[in-house]
Amino acid sequence: MSGAICDECVRIRQADAIAQEALEAANEPRKLNDFLRFQLNRWTNQATAWLPLDWWTACQVPALDLGALAAHEAMGGLDMAQSIDYASFVVVVRLPLPPGEIATATEITDESGTTTERPLDYSIAVCPFYWLPEERMHEREREDGLPLSLYKQRGLLFTSPGATISADQIYRDITTKIAPRFPRLRSIGFDPAFAPDVAQRLSASFDVQQIPQNFNYMTVPCYALEGLLKARRVTHDGHPILRWNISNVAVKRDEGGRLRPVKPKAIGQQRKRIDGVVALLMGLSMLQRTAPDEELAYQFFVVGH
Repeated sequence: MSGAICDECVRIRQADAIAQEALEAANEPRKLNDFLRFQLNRWTNQATAWLPLDWWTACQVPALDLGALAAHEAMGGLDMAQSIDYASFVVVVRLPLPPGEIATATEITDESGTTTERPLDYSIAVCPFYWLPEERMHEREREDGLPLSLYKQRGLLFTSPGATISADQIYRDITTKIAPRFPRLRSIGFDPAFAPDVAQRLSASFDVQQIPQNFNYMTVPCYALEGLLKARRVTHDGHPILRWNISNVAVKRDEGGRLRPVKPKAIGQQRKRIDGVVALLMGLSMLQRTAPDEELAYQFFVVGH
């Protein structure tokens, strides 16, 4: 009789675990494919929706005070993409935890595959900047369904003369317009596929490091961003282009649970772009690689395995 009772307990625990996984899959798009594949034995495409937009919206602070961020340590991520498309630079500012919130411990896995336990003891502010070639702006408005001319008028989008992105302008804007707003901006990550020239020039003023867009380099910041958003430890001003990027971004996951962001296929003529999310992840990666001034600990984490 006791054996039958034990078997029933096991079945109940398994049912409870499956129910919990189903609930998580319903609330977190990234986990849906895993649930369909491992619990329901259904084949799914590797690329899946990633960040629920309501998580992003819940972190919005419309009147974000950049002046208040100036006292805090900041890192940057630069995604130049192709010369006819958007370029994005995102500043990620390390902030202390909200008052009364207790730091938690979580497992992290670094690029070598080593897993250790680290504290999740900070939050971030996200400040995006975008560029687009002037002659491509109206074309992008039609393709992307965004009022880019209005964004330009409001200072939410920089444009460069001609049909291609000006690397000179991006360098000047970062060094003369953006960096002065963040006096403690000290490191910048960049995708080596498109930004080597700008990165070399920036290296005179900043610690600049390559961050290729592969599983080895993207896994840690992907899990980090997901965990910070879920815990509402992200602050942003609701920049409409970055919000659009967040709504578009998908992820691919390999057999080891590693993640990297991917751009989903276009729907009709409307394309899906994720430039700002890629830049954000690179900035977050730089923040994780660099210990805070007052600490020697290597601060990065992975949640959700």
